[in-house]
Amino acid sequence: MKTKILICLLFLSIFCVNAQQKCNTDRQNRIEVFKQKKAEFLKKELQLTDAEFKSFIPLVNELMDKKYEVNRSSRQYMKTISYKKVNSDTDYKTAINAMLNSQLQEAQLQKEYSQKFLEVLPAEKVYKYYQVEMKFMRNMLDKRNAEHHRNGNKSSSQPK
Repeated sequence: MKTKILICLLFLSIFCVNAQQKCNTDRQNRIEVFKQKKAEFLKKELQLTDAEFKSFIPLVNELMDKKYEVNRSSRQYMKTISYKKVNSDTDYKTAINAMLNSQLQEAQLQKEYSQKFLEVLPAEKVYKYYQVEMKFMRNMLDKRNAEHHRNGNKSSSQPK
């Protein structure tokens, strides 16, 4: 009997690990597709040469990865607050501080990477990059919202 239970637990744990790995792989694939679309958009909109593209896009991806990590704790506090039915004043203050610290760190990263961008691109293209990046993000959000509306999901504009 104990052997059967152990075997069942073993299979269950293997199944859970495989499901988690598939989730992580799917997420990683979505990120790679997003980065590829963004790179193509930037190349076209900024009219990057092949040499500029090869030196600039890895920096853009590196910045994106670092910004994701910087915002991780802020996102975690936001999730915690949204899942709890009752939050204390301390919970809200902690979340606010995490969010503000993330914004400060993100601004420092922007400044650091602007200097790196200027080493591989002319100032005019770096300036335009910030505008083009916002344009790309708006396009992606518009596509996502349109897809949700086509699928009958009208709550896409509401936070989850």
